[in-house]
Amino acid sequence: MPITTGNRTKTLINFLIVCLFMFGFRYLPPIGSITPWGMQTIGIFIGVLYSWTVDSKIWPSLLGIVALGYLPDRTVFQTLGISFTDNLVLTTLFMFCFSAIVEEVGLSKYVANWCISRKFATGKPYIMLAMFCLAAWLVSSFVNLFASMLLLTIIFGKFCSQAGFKTGDKYPAYGAVAIVLACTVGGGIFPFMGQSYVVNTVMEKTTGATMNFVMFTLIQIVFSIVTMGTFLALLKFVVKPDVSLLLRDDDRFACYRDDKMTGAQKQAVGLIALLMVLLFLPGILPVSWGITIWLKNLSVPGAAVLTLAVYYIINLGKEDVVPFPKLAAGINWDLIMMFATIAPLVAAVNAAESNIMPFVVEQLNGILDGMGPITFIVVFFFIAMVVSQFVNNVAVVLAFMPVMFAFGQSLGISPLVIAILASYILNISFCTPTASGNAAYLFSFKEWISSGQAFKAGLVIQIIAMLFTALGAPIIMALF
Repeated sequence: MPITTGNRTKTLINFLIVCLFMFGFRYLPPIGSITPWGMQTIGIFIGVLYSWTVDSKIWPSLLGIVALGYLPDRTVFQTLGISFTDNLVLTTLFMFCFSAIVEEVGLSKYVANWCISRKFATGKPYIMLAMFCLAAWLVSSFVNLFASMLLLTIIFGKFCSQAGFKTGDKYPAYGAVAIVLACTVGGGIFPFMGQSYVVNTVMEKTTGATMNFVMFTLIQIVFSIVTMGTFLALLKFVVKPDVSLLLRDDDRFACYRDDKMTGAQKQAVGLIALLMVLLFLPGILPVSWGITIWLKNLSVPGAAVLTLAVYYIINLGKEDVVPFPKLAAGINWDLIMMFATIAPLVAAVNAAESNIMPFVVEQLNGILDGMGPITFIVVFFFIAMVVSQFVNNVAVVLAFMPVMFAFGQSLGISPLVIAILASYILNISFCTPTASGNAAYLFSFKEWISSGQAFKAGLVIQIIAMLFTALGAPIIMALF
């Protein structure tokens, strides 16, 4: 977007507002029992959340890190150390690097083409759409959410165009929604990727609890299957779009059916398998075994780094190896900088010297007094879900999860239960373009879907997600 005088003015105004919050909030009279340190922390917190929502991700993150370095007994250097040595930042950074290799060798496109070229889907509109969703889910889960979303919606758009659909037709419009939904739930099934890792990191920093990777993934797979299945069923039996253009038996994707994996793609599959083994074995093997201790010490970013090392070791001397500098092109620096701000900010919010969390829990005790665990979960997630339509869902996780973990513990709710449910429902934010990166992409896909269609579909998806959260909460609580 070209820089205009209006854009400059808007950015300047936002910059001044952020500075007032970050550096001026401390001079306001303290709220309740919150200390001056806590007031300064709240100002920084509001400043970064505000700017992440209305302006940029980079400069408010950098400014927030510097501001956090001026809290009492802190230095900017210490805060930078916390930011850029944090598990969340390192994991995201090296996962992006690993995903870039998988994308560069063409494995994402191969998986997508394999799914949509199955002969049993020819002439069957909803099976074909389900195969598109399966491809989106797989690529999003094992490679990269945004790469999956871009690749599959483009292929689906071409497919609908060749079939004769027009802009505004229900099948391509809601089919695109189904694909974006599949990417969203697929990108959250592993606790070491995307928003799920943000939730689990906040949980670990707030409560000290550690997620069971195997249980987390199994539950998220169930959530994702029932969510996608319900949406597709509603599309077929309630919306009932005109699909007559697809009922003829024209095998338009047959050209992909005989494609074979290249050696580099097979190698990428092996690397994905290696990464999964490194990450999941500690949750399966006996804790006393030496290999279990070694794998736990490896950590998530360590597993990603080791997998990258294996790739370059086995390809020494080969000309077709993906050069390491090229991996930087696949890194989402907006996300990295947001995550770099989260670590010191969560630490400051939870610091005893700020007295923020005890004050918040004390206030909530009056509002939520008498609620049982299930009611609390439903009410709190409903509020968070509504707020996430207007404030980016990553920011909502940062704002709501420490409070929910603290209050949930007073009701005897395991933090693992809260993290599993939050990773599901707060990952699904679709009603407005500001709700999430996925929603922003969906609302911008004007070729096939109108804003009204996107909003209606998003609202239905939010209702589905809230329903399954309420139904799943007692079951998951029984497991932990």
